[in-house]
Amino acid sequence: MPVILKILASVTVTGACAWLGISYGLELRKNAETLRNFTAGLAVLRHEICELRSPTEEALARVYEVAGLRLFPNSKFLNVPELRYLERILGKTDLDAQRSAIIRAETRAAALLQDAEAHLRERGKVFAAAGVSIGLTLVIILI
Repeated sequence: MPVILKILASVTVTGACAWLGISYGLELRKNAETLRNFTAGLAVLRHEICELRSPTEEALARVYEVAGLRLFPNSKFLNVPELRYLERILGKTDLDAQRSAIIRAETRAAALLQDAEAHLRERGKVFAAAGVSIGLTLVIILI
């Protein structure tokens, strides 16, 4: 095999593996950022509903305006029981029940955010480095 083809194959394999590792690290970062925005959105929702006593539709619109995301439906978080419960009762029960549900959802979202940030710190850079390492290992094996 000509040298130039070996070099091109090496660069391609290394680049592809590095890209996979980096993209997984970026996905972890994106998940943490989404949870950060979600947590901020719940704080805005609590303020709008409990302090300002805004109607639910206005409160959700304000959350979208401030946090840049729609709380419901957000399929990424609908498997969390506290958030499913909040979605079910929001605007349909008294203020105390809504406040309690929002606070429980905030607590759960904060715990999920803490886990996501720990996961990002522990594994974010590792995946990028692993991608490059695997790519280089494959290059050495192929050459």
